[in-house]
Amino acid sequence: MKCGQNLSEWEKASTFSKLSFSVANPMLCVGQEKPLEFDQLLLIPRKDRSDEMLPLLSEAYKNSKPFWFLPRLMVALMKFRWVDLTYAALMTIADATSMLITPYLLRRLLAALVNGDSDRQCYMWAALLTGVGFFQVLNRHVFVFVTTRVGWNWKNATTALIHD
Repeated sequence: MKCGQNLSEWEKASTFSKLSFSVANPMLCVGQEKPLEFDQLLLIPRKDRSDEMLPLLSEAYKNSKPFWFLPRLMVALMKFRWVDLTYAALMTIADATSMLITPYLLRRLLAALVNGDSDRQCYMWAALLTGVGFFQVLNRHVFVFVTTRVGWNWKNATTALIHD
């Protein structure tokens, strides 16, 4: 099977499988038992293939101009994958917000414990604090993947543009 003929496992996976990266579990299980063959590796999503990215980056490069301190290629790369950059920026803002709210929630939990508030009130603050912590772990996990993928795609597309 050639790369890109069918949908990749990533493109077929549910949102939960993508967030938990469990889409790679079958490949990892086989790889734990024996070295993987090339056809056992996960297929690259079609939009991440250099032959799919090249026309988009080429068009963005032709229509870009240097901006302030950013060279033309950087402006083109930002235009070319602006959705991924926007997503990463929103994830950064969400993470900063969760980091700012954590001390407030902790303060409320400690105040509820010191003041002898009801168990329900204490559990509510503890649950909120736990939920924010879980969100931070999940958000950072996905953030690292998204930003790594963006850099990888920028490298592949730039290499394809250079050799075009």
